Amino acid sequence: MDPDKYLDEMRAGDWKKWRTPREYKRLDGTGRKLMLYDNTRMAITIEVEIQKVTGPHKKNDYPWTNVFVRDKLLVFEDPWIPLSRILEIPGFENFATARSAFMILTQEQYRQLKENRSEANA
Repeated sequence: MDPDKYLDEMRAGDWKKWRTPREYKRLDGTGRKLMLYDNTRMAITIEVEIQKVTGPHKKNDYPWTNVFVRDKLLVFEDPWIPLSRILEIPGFENFATARSAFMILTQEQYRQLKENRSEANA
């Protein structure tokens, strides 16, 4: 993934799925969303609902495929949801240093992320 191109590619609809090293079965057709944290920008830049999870695909280091729900991809415009905002939310104090590649958010944490995003755009 090219950090300078992926946002434009996502906006253009070139991406229909996202590969991951683990199976996130809880995302499979449940209406739950995958949010992408970009280490270069130090912010959440993408949100997408997952239609289904397929795999494993043996030829790949990222054997699981998360297929996007059509028209449910949101590419945040700059400013994105920055790390400083993420760290303000209870339960995210260790987000920047967490060893895990994923976190499960509560509905309240998700609301706070979105609320904080609108404040960042004000």
